[in-house]
Amino acid sequence: MTKFAMAVRRNAQPKASRTVLSTALLWVTLIVVGVIIYDKTFPAPAPAEAAQSTLQGRATAIDGDGLKIGDHEIRLHGIDAFEYDQTCGPYACGQASKAHLAQLVADQAITCWARDTDRYGRIVAICKAGHKDIGAEQVRSGLALAYTRYSDIYVPLEKAARDQRRGAWAYGFSPPENHRHN
Repeated sequence: MTKFAMAVRRNAQPKASRTVLSTALLWVTLIVVGVIIYDKTFPAPAPAEAAQSTLQGRATAIDGDGLKIGDHEIRLHGIDAFEYDQTCGPYACGQASKAHLAQLVADQAITCWARDTDRYGRIVAICKAGHKDIGAEQVRSGLALAYTRYSDIYVPLEKAARDQRRGAWAYGFSPPENHRHN
């Protein structure tokens, strides 16, 4: 073997090793980054925390987006219902909203999953009566709006209610937030 052939052969081995090493390092980096992103996107709930943040029991309607279970006041997450004294044209939409919520929770075992606490100390939660999402039912009926400042999960239901002119959508109205500020 010539000196040139031996030099080429010696240099070829490290290049192949470097390529394999670089490829392996790239894969390890991608896996680590993927795990970090997955953990931040889908954090595992802490079992003790989840148990403490669930409320169950019979509920009464306070207004169109508020419930009471025992001593706990709950604000439904992601919706803004018409205020009790609010009218939508000739329609008493605030009273209708509270009455509809009262009907949804009447004689039902309610389960609420706390998401937050508002500035008034109320628990902000997603609540269900059986398999029905109570907030979704309020928006679907046109008696509450999707509260997009905090969540957009009910936006498609609001659009459907508006398109089908359900509840307050059949009349002109001021959004509940505007009504409160006036």
